Formats: sequence, C-alpha cells, structure tokens
Amino acid sequence: MTAANTFLATLVTPEAVLLETHANFAVIPADDGQLGILKNRAPVVTRLTPGVLKIETPGGVYQYFVGGGYAKMQDNALTVLAEQALPEEAINAEKLSAEEARLSQTDSHNVVALKMAQARVAAMRKLLHSE
Repeated sequence: MTAANTFLATLVTPEAVLLETHANFAVIPADDGQLGILKNRAPVVTRLTPGVLKIETPGGVYQYFVGGGYAKMQDNALTVLAEQALPEEAINAEKLSAEEARLSQTDSHNVVALKMAQARVAAMRKLLHSE
C-alpha cells in the first residue's frame, strides 16, 4: 500500500535496478547543487555530480553514493540513472582509501577531473561517518 503523498523512485545503474520504491522525499546531488524532490514537483532533468543520493520512504531512509549520471522527475516518477551507485552499507574504509589514493594521483591541472575526484571522496566520507 502506498501513501497518498509519495512518488515512485527508481535507481538504475548500467548493471542493475538497485532500488524501486515509493518515496516521500529525495535529495539528489545535482550538478548545480542539492535538489530536493517531493510529490507533484515540476518536471526536471538534471545531471548528477558524485555525491550522496538520499531517498526517504514510509519504511525508512536509503542513502547511496552515486558517481555521476542523470536524474529525471516527471509525472510523480523519479528516475536516477547513475554511472555508479553503492549503498551506504557498502562504503567502508578500504573503498574510501582507494578513492583517496585515486584523488592523490589526479592531475592537478585537470580541474574537472580533480573536482570530480574531490566530490567522490567527500561523498564517501559523508556516508562512512554518518553511522
């Protein structure tokens, strides 16, 4: 049974559909900042930056690290197409260390790659320390 104030939220990666649920609220790491989503929101398509995707449902909260992609909200259906997505519980010190090592090897003259690597590390740190 779904509540009257929910919308359909779907998280898809190239490998699988990771989540399909009814949500009360979602926060998307959009390219131009955090974007909140509620039922009956005006249609929007946005590019994702590496960050934390948060989906609040009547049964609990889901948080994922997303490594870029796109999101579309239309007709009370949110679809997040992520290049990479890891559930909060999959983020550990080892994965964070690997991202930090990748960041340290990023060419400092490639501003876009550096900002993306920094965003990935910041999002993973946030999820790892949110427990």
